[in-house]
Amino acid sequence: MREKAISQPLPLRLTDAAGLAEIWVHISSEASEAVASRFVTAIEAAFEPVRHFPLVAPAREQLAPGLRVTFGGTLTRHLPPLRAVEGT
Repeated sequence: MREKAISQPLPLRLTDAAGLAEIWVHISSEASEAVASRFVTAIEAAFEPVRHFPLVAPAREQLAPGLRVTFGGTLTRHLPPLRAVEGT
């Protein structure tokens, strides 16, 4: 399982994309489209390494079996167990 996690980046799930779209809409209405685009791009960049190396994120077994959490600035991303992502 570890080798498979390292060899293929995790997919950006539809819910992730929808969440980023919601963030973009909110910021663009409060500030500007340019500010919203920069912010969403920064979020994507902050979490990109975890897509390729999901095991680098610290485990949070006390919250849920297999759960991993990573941080990007003031944002937190909870990663589902790899077996759920892989469909096993």
